[in-house]
Amino acid sequence: MFSQMWKVGVFFSYGVVDEVHCVSEWGHTFRPAYLHLGRNIHKYVRPHRQDINVAKFLPLIGLTATASFDVLADVERDLVGMSGVPVDDGSIVRYENTNRLELQYRVFDMDGDPDKWNSRRPNYVARLIQNQAAWLGELQRPENLERIRKNTIARESVPENSGRAAFILNHKVKCELPDVSDADSFCHQGGLVFCLTKSPKVSTSVPRIRETLQQNLPNGERIGIFYGGDDETCAEDHERFCNDEL
Repeated sequence: MFSQMWKVGVFFSYGVVDEVHCVSEWGHTFRPAYLHLGRNIHKYVRPHRQDINVAKFLPLIGLTATASFDVLADVERDLVGMSGVPVDDGSIVRYENTNRLELQYRVFDMDGDPDKWNSRRPNYVARLIQNQAAWLGELQRPENLERIRKNTIARESVPENSGRAAFILNHKVKCELPDVSDADSFCHQGGLVFCLTKSPKVSTSVPRIRETLQQNLPNGERIGIFYGGDDETCAEDHERFCNDEL
């Protein structure tokens, strides 16, 4: 289809590949079909060029938030290098600053015998999720919100009297939460648990975590799974999610 569009006067200004780490075999969601993506775009998707002296390669933009330097180099080679497209040294652009007001992290230690961590992790995740509503409520206290804003200014070395500092100090970072004053209440808002693999042999895999959460959490039957790629085993859960049943 794309190869015929230029014949009827339809051209493109640029191409965009989202989740471009999928191009790399070292990416966490590698998709073999992506290997020929760059080659096919440059071969079939044409820009509108009047000057025959101008290179006729379509500008290509790859976007990702989860790629290491090695993955980016792999993407650059597979996406454009194999197509014979010249690439300059500044083609990879990285945003090094990860300070964001809306993202806050909490790190927990795994106590006890390290040799038993692997088998205990699913239950540990279930316990953490059971406490999430209380922790979110704690995070929303005025003194903690103020600390988040001031720490952001300090980490980014923002001058105290600058407009940027004033913006951060007045930025709304509070979100609406359910009432968790009742010790028996449970947060019924949706949440996501990211797992590194779907292999059932790994304790922190998607199926193992799901099984543990279904056994330990209220409304466990409303826990669904979603895999990346073309895996269709979660199609039923996807339909339940679309019908507001998860």
